[in-house]
Amino acid sequence: MTAKAKVLNIEIGDRLTKVCCTVKKKRTYQILESFMFQMPDGYVTDGVVENPEALAGVLRAQLDAHGLGDIKNVIFALSSGRIASREVKLPPMKEKLIADVIRTNATDYFPVDLTNYHVTYSLVETVKGAEPGCRVNVMAAPVSLLAGYFNVAKAAGLSIQAIDASGNSHYQALKGIGEKSVTMYIDVDCTGSFVSFMQGDNLLMQRTFAYGGDEMIARYMVMSGKSADQYLEALRELTVDTGIPVAVPAPVSEQEVETSLGRLVSSVARSIDYFNSNHWEIAAQQIVLMGPCGKLVGLRELITAATGLPTMYIDELPGAVAMTNSAENASCYISCIGSSIKPVDLMPQTLVTKGKPEKNEQSMRSGVFCCSALVFLAIVLSAFAIFKYQEANRQLEDTKSQIESLEYAEDVYLTYLSYQKGQAAVQTITGLAEQPNSRLTEFYRELEKKMPSSILLLSATCTNEGVSMNVTTGSYTDAAAVIKQFRSFESISVVDVTSVSRADDERGGERVSFSVTCTYGANPYLNGTNPYGELVTPAETGTETDTGTETEAE
Repeated sequence: MTAKAKVLNIEIGDRLTKVCCTVKKKRTYQILESFMFQMPDGYVTDGVVENPEALAGVLRAQLDAHGLGDIKNVIFALSSGRIASREVKLPPMKEKLIADVIRTNATDYFPVDLTNYHVTYSLVETVKGAEPGCRVNVMAAPVSLLAGYFNVAKAAGLSIQAIDASGNSHYQALKGIGEKSVTMYIDVDCTGSFVSFMQGDNLLMQRTFAYGGDEMIARYMVMSGKSADQYLEALRELTVDTGIPVAVPAPVSEQEVETSLGRLVSSVARSIDYFNSNHWEIAAQQIVLMGPCGKLVGLRELITAATGLPTMYIDELPGAVAMTNSAENASCYISCIGSSIKPVDLMPQTLVTKGKPEKNEQSMRSGVFCCSALVFLAIVLSAFAIFKYQEANRQLEDTKSQIESLEYAEDVYLTYLSYQKGQAAVQTITGLAEQPNSRLTEFYRELEKKMPSSILLLSATCTNEGVSMNVTTGSYTDAAAVIKQFRSFESISVVDVTSVSRADDERGGERVSFSVTCTYGANPYLNGTNPYGELVTPAETGTETDTGTETEAE
């Protein structure tokens, strides 16, 4: 089997780095080699590589020591609290469309400046039924964090095939176990633990908490007098074999074990309470331990006592036997195993380096042919573009000529609009001037000028046609004078007088009241015409008798 077919799966941690060499066989991956080694202090902090060159040197030495120095392809399983993740539910859609939707709505999922972040996702579940959709786990990783792994690979002479988030790696490795009951899988590492709640292939929830086996290991190293570089040895001494009860190694007491693991056990219990409160219809039924610190002495018993749930090691599950038997202590490499199955895209294009093509005669000929074809295509496209440009330029010149020839029409149209506005204004003023009420002022001016001061104007009603008034005078003579004056008004065409009545006032004097209606218009009396002439002097008429004599009308 060639080294090219083999892949290194590496998870770099703060205390330990885990390495697996896997090869794909049909739909499964076989572990050919696996090992862990202790990390020097200050090389990695929460998944961030602080010294890429030094770490690459240590990694290269370990690979050579285990006979894996000729393997170049590597997949990193990245575990870091700096990776932000959020589960969202999208409408039903094809998986190839999800990436565009995630990129479009990234700022809604993570309301921060994403300029220096790489956003990716993993499809958790396609929901069907009454509320169909897609459950997607969206992640945002700092580009600077990912750059550290590219620098390590470059310094170690490795070629990165993928960088997977450890949460996705756990899910891909564990979903094949097929436990039908709701199971809490706990990957107990040194400085932290990762929890996945699953039911069969369905991922229900994932959580991380910053407590692992480091506190107990450090206490044991101090009490047993071990040096800092004996961390891995202390871990092995505190690890129990599956199914074999082991007493707490001296000089650590059971009380000290309970104290050292208290925070870890409390975090497990709180995670179960949180899950059950948010998934009241289903509750966690069992707990499965794995990871390099999953078999610490006393941990299993303490978790069982704190949660009341049956607790077991992953290699005790029937569905995990094939996976855990493929390598020694395979339960410590769950994230490494899952990183090859279906990794997420944590490979920013700005960091991806492409390999150089082989220089041979065939590739040169292909390159020359492709280059020639591209040049020819460019010439054709350029000629077509020039032709279209010239045609468009001619159309533009023709359009400009037409616009210039029609400029006078614009002037004529503007002049027409100005005349139209002037005519409308004249018509409006004329209409106002011709309104009957326009003579109301003239009527009252004549009223003040011509009427005697003895008359009493009781009321007046003004309409568009004229004025109706109730007038009181001292005598019939005064009433006749008033009516005569009304008929001399230039603004009145018709004067109608009604309801003339006489009465005595309170002092015994005479009072004559009448109503008069004045209609606006030209006064016919001023032209020598009496509108009531026919009533006063009827027209003369003549008739003939049978005997032919004439008679005069009376």
